[in-house]
Amino acid sequence: MTDNELLVALSDMLDTKLKSELQPLRNDLRNEMQALRDDLHAEIQEVRLELHTEIQAVKEELHAEIQAVKEELHAEIQAVRNEFLAETQDIRHELQNLQTKVLLLQLNQETKIIPRLNTIESCYLDTFRRYQNNADRMEATFEDVDLLKKVVTGHSAQLQKLA
Repeated sequence: MTDNELLVALSDMLDTKLKSELQPLRNDLRNEMQALRDDLHAEIQEVRLELHTEIQAVKEELHAEIQAVKEELHAEIQAVRNEFLAETQDIRHELQNLQTKVLLLQLNQETKIIPRLNTIESCYLDTFRRYQNNADRMEATFEDVDLLKKVVTGHSAQLQKLA
């Protein structure tokens, strides 16, 4: 055998020996990596489950809070609605009372006030017509009274001189 052949044979032997010794190391590394991978996968799965559980708990808590707020708002809306209906009912009663009072006022006006006003108007119109018809006579009466005053004053003066 030549040196080259010997080197190639030695190299093959070393390769075979190295392969046989490295193979268990490779297998150990693969097993350890697989075990590490399985551990990591298990931890990730645990974290995923924990997060899912926490998310679910937060979701349920938020849902409960939303439900409580919803019920609270519903109760407040109902209270406001009831208060509004009560006030509306009061306003309706007041409106009915006002309508009744207006009707009574109208009846009173038609049955008592208007006939009395008509009577008063009639009396005033009659009196006005009398005064209007006798207005010229009144002026003559005023002139006669003025003339009588002058005559009486003149006579009083003459009587004073005589007396």
